[in-house]
Amino acid sequence: MSNKESAKAAVLSTAKRYGYVDDSLWERVAPDVRREIQEICLAKDELAGHSIKTYALRCPEVGSKTISTCMLIEDSQTRKEHLRERR
Repeated sequence: MSNKESAKAAVLSTAKRYGYVDDSLWERVAPDVRREIQEICLAKDELAGHSIKTYALRCPEVGSKTISTCMLIEDSQTRKEHLRERR
Protein backbone atom coordinates (compact mmCIF):
# COMPACT_ATOMS: atom_id res chain seq x y z
CA MET A 1 0.00 0.00 0.00
CA SER A 2 1.38 3.41 -0.95
CA ASN A 3 1.64 6.34 1.42
CA LYS A 4 -1.23 8.05 -0.37
CA GLU A 5 -3.46 4.98 -0.02
CA SER A 6 -2.59 4.49 3.65
CA ALA A 7 -3.21 8.19 4.35
CA LYS A 8 -6.60 7.99 2.64
CA ALA A 9 -7.48 4.86 4.63
CA ALA A 10 -6.50 6.60 7.88
CA VAL A 11 -8.62 9.65 7.05
CA LEU A 12 -11.64 7.53 6.11
CA SER A 13 -11.26 5.45 9.27
CA THR A 14 -11.13 8.57 11.44
CA ALA A 15 -14.04 10.15 9.58
CA LYS A 16 -16.19 7.05 10.04
CA ARG A 17 -15.35 6.91 13.74
CA TYR A 18 -16.62 10.49 14.16
CA GLY A 19 -19.85 9.91 12.27
CA TYR A 20 -19.02 11.11 8.76
CA VAL A 21 -21.22 9.50 6.11
CA ASP A 22 -19.66 9.32 2.66
CA ASP A 23 -21.64 10.80 -0.24
CA SER A 24 -21.74 7.42 -1.99
CA LEU A 25 -23.75 6.07 0.95
CA TRP A 26 -26.11 9.07 1.04
CA GLU A 27 -26.81 8.55 -2.68
CA ARG A 28 -28.33 5.14 -1.89
CA VAL A 29 -30.83 6.68 0.56
CA ALA A 30 -34.08 8.26 -0.57
CA PRO A 31 -33.87 12.09 -0.40
CA ASP A 32 -36.68 12.47 2.17
CA VAL A 33 -35.16 9.80 4.43
CA ARG A 34 -31.68 11.26 4.00
CA ARG A 35 -32.86 14.72 5.07
CA GLU A 36 -34.59 13.32 8.14
CA ILE A 37 -31.49 11.37 9.18
CA GLN A 38 -29.30 14.45 8.66
CA GLU A 39 -31.63 16.56 10.81
CA ILE A 40 -31.54 13.95 13.58
CA CYS A 41 -27.73 13.85 13.47
CA LEU A 42 -27.52 17.64 13.56
CA ALA A 43 -29.83 17.78 16.59
CA LYS A 44 -27.65 15.21 18.36
CA ASP A 45 -24.48 17.17 17.59
CA GLU A 46 -26.04 20.43 18.77
CA LEU A 47 -27.16 18.79 22.01
CA ALA A 48 -23.66 17.48 22.66
CA GLY A 49 -22.19 20.91 21.92
CA HIS A 50 -24.67 22.52 24.30
CA SER A 51 -23.65 20.10 27.07
CA ILE A 52 -20.00 20.97 26.59
CA LYS A 53 -20.68 24.72 26.64
CA THR A 54 -22.85 24.38 29.75
CA TYR A 55 -20.14 22.42 31.53
CA ALA A 56 -17.50 24.97 30.57
CA LEU A 57 -19.65 27.89 31.79
CA ARG A 58 -20.44 26.21 35.10
CA CYS A 59 -16.82 25.34 35.78
CA PRO A 60 -14.80 28.42 34.78
CA GLU A 61 -11.95 27.49 37.11
CA VAL A 62 -11.39 24.25 35.24
CA GLY A 63 -8.43 24.30 32.88
CA SER A 64 -8.75 23.52 29.19
CA LYS A 65 -7.01 20.18 29.68
CA THR A 66 -9.73 19.05 32.07
CA ILE A 67 -12.46 20.23 29.70
CA SER A 68 -10.85 18.25 26.88
CA THR A 69 -10.78 15.18 29.10
CA CYS A 70 -14.44 15.65 30.00
CA MET A 71 -15.32 16.03 26.33
CA LEU A 72 -13.62 12.71 25.57
CA ILE A 73 -15.45 11.02 28.46
CA GLU A 74 -18.79 12.45 27.34
CA ASP A 75 -18.14 11.31 23.77
CA SER A 76 -17.31 7.82 25.01
CA GLN A 77 -20.45 7.66 27.18
CA THR A 78 -22.63 8.93 24.33
CA ARG A 79 -21.28 6.26 22.01
CA LYS A 80 -21.91 3.54 24.63
CA GLU A 81 -25.49 4.76 25.11
CA HIS A 82 -26.01 4.80 21.35
CA LEU A 83 -24.75 1.23 21.06
CA ARG A 84 -27.07 0.11 23.89
CA GLU A 85 -30.04 1.74 22.14
CA ARG A 86 -29.25 -0.10 18.90
CA ARG A 87 -29.37 -3.54 20.59
